[in-house]
Amino acid sequence: MKQRMVIWAIGLLLVFGSCGTNSKSYVLSGEISGVKDGAIIEIIPSATHKSENPIAVDTVKNGAFEIIGAVDQPTAC
Repeated sequence: MKQRMVIWAIGLLLVFGSCGTNSKSYVLSGEISGVKDGAIIEIIPSATHKSENPIAVDTVKNGAFEIIGAVDQPTAC
């Protein structure tokens, strides 16, 4: 449950942080306390739909993660 809330927060940051930028690439990095190494971080469009595939994935290592990617257009997650 806590991990899903973190993913929602990350998604919101991506959506609002992308407003007004011309770059098609992104770097999303963060630290999460209380999450074990090896936990999977996923960015899933329309996260309320279990059938959606993640558009970006990383694994927590030493309490941190970094997702690097690119998009053709802004997408609400």
